[in-house]
Formats: sequence, structure tokens, C-alpha cells
Amino acid sequence: AMQGGDTQRAFVELRASSLVAASARAEMDAVEAYHDRVREAVLGAMAPDERRTLHAHLATALDADVVPEQGELIYTLARHYFHGFSAERAARALELNLLAARTAANTLAYQQAYLYCQQAAAIAAQAGIAPDADFERLAGETAARTGHADEAVGYLQRALARSRTALERGHLRYEVGLIHLGRLDVARALAEFGRALRELGIEVPHSRPRMVWTLIWAVVRGLRMLRDPRRFGSATGELRERLVLVHRIFDRCGVAAYFTMDRLKFMFYAFVSFGSVPLLGRGYELCVVFSGCGAVLGALGRKRLSQRAVAAAQ
Repeated sequence: AMQGGDTQRAFVELRASSLVAASARAEMDAVEAYHDRVREAVLGAMAPDERRTLHAHLATALDADVVPEQGELIYTLARHYFHGFSAERAARALELNLLAARTAANTLAYQQAYLYCQQAAAIAAQAGIAPDADFERLAGETAARTGHADEAVGYLQRALARSRTALERGHLRYEVGLIHLGRLDVARALAEFGRALRELGIEVPHSRPRMVWTLIWAVVRGLRMLRDPRRFGSATGELRERLVLVHRIFDRCGVAAYFTMDRLKFMFYAFVSFGSVPLLGRGYELCVVFSGCGAVLGALGRKRLSQRAVAAAQ
């Protein structure tokens, strides 16, 4: 409550500066502070070195007393470590900003995750720390999901240079292809998807006769595996992860090929993974193949076969 002339004058000055508000004009009414504005006003009056020292002290104090993996405190800690950067605590600052970025990405808060990735990159640059492939991939994902396509491709290309396995490189090239496809750059998307498949040991046929024969072989092989209980759903471990990625790549190739108006390419990419999908058993991938078959057969006027394919998908 406000009492006395000095308090009244102080309140008038604070209110004129938009730092506090009152629910009415009476002297005894409650006063509410705009805490963000108060903080900005205080920090704005401090020299840069003073602000950095304050953030560093807060980061050290909070880090000693809290478990940053719990709740919103990880974000507060990450911000203080970033704004209070010191070479001695650079490794911890980088660790916490990466943790904040992953935490935000896991809750689909990609704009927030992108911010912490930018802070982590700045810390790494100041401290002379080379980011690893996991950071580059996370930064690429958050950049792609927040509309920074060129930046995302740069991050993912650097992750490619640091990746250790063909499967990792396949995943990264697939993600680069998705960025190009999202921009409707079909030629670059198909080229990148082709590189992803080559990382996994698969070469897409370029001649149309080979496309036809490969597609026929894939369909016959898939139908045989559907009838073989020993092979249906038998893929496990890394093989399963590889087959799932192959299916996703071919599926996105089908989307890209649709825009080329090339029916054979579209059919090839949409259904060639049927040759290996039965190894995954019942699930999303097999459902996509059967439902796609149903749509194509329906468009060709084969109503009964289309209904059977859709029923199999269900």
C-alpha cells in the first residue's frame, strides 16, 4: 500500500516509466510490478561487464543448488551461462545449452530449441570447441522446423562430415532431401534421396526397362514373404532400422516423383519398397504400401483389387 508523500512520488515516477501498475487510482490500492520491465531497467543501467558478472554468479549459484534436468530451471540456467560466458565454464555452458535445446525439441518447442542451439553454437565458437555430429544434427533439425532451410542444410552437411556410420549418413541425407522437398526443389530432393540410398547400399536404376523389372521383382518378392511366416516380421535391430529408413526414403521419392509427372517413376518409388517391407511385419510401413496400392488400383478402375488392398492396410 502507498503511504506518505515520498512513496506517492516514487510510485508516480515508476508508473510514468511503465514499471508498475495499480488496479485503480486510490492511494491504498494494490501495486503490481512489471517484473520483466523492472529487470530490463536494472540490467540496462549496468555496464556490459557488470551484467556478464551478474549472470555468471547466478549461473554458478543456481547450478550448485538445483537439478537442472528437472522442470523449467534448465532454461534459466542455460540463459545465465550464455550471458555470463567465461572460458573456465565454457564446457558446462555448452552442455547446459545443448540440454536445454534437446529438452525443448522433445516437447516440440522448436523455436525455443533453435534459440538454445544458436547459444550453444556461439559458446562453442568463443571457446574454440568443435561441435560434434549430434549437435549439428539437432541444430539442423531445429533450423529446418523453424524455417531456416539454408542454415539447416549447412548444419546437416557438417554433421555428414562428422558422422561415423553409413546408417547415420543415410539418415542425414534423407533429412537434407526433406528440406529440398519442402521447398519443392524436386530435382535436388531426388538427388539427395538417391545419395541416401547409396549410403545404404542401394542403387536406383536409371533406365526405364530396369525400373520395370526391378519393380516386378520387388512385388513378387514381397508377395512371397507375406506368405512365409519365417520371414514375415523377422527384421530386428540395425536391419530393422535400415529397412524403415529405406521405406521412408522411397516413400518421399514417390512424393517428389509425383511432381515430375512421370508415371513410371512415381509407381517405381511408391511400390519398390514392397520387396522388403514384409520383413518389418505389421505396422505403419506395410499399411502405407497397401493403402498406396489401393489408391493406384482404384485410379486404374480395378475396384475389387483396390478394396482388397485397402482392407489389407486396415
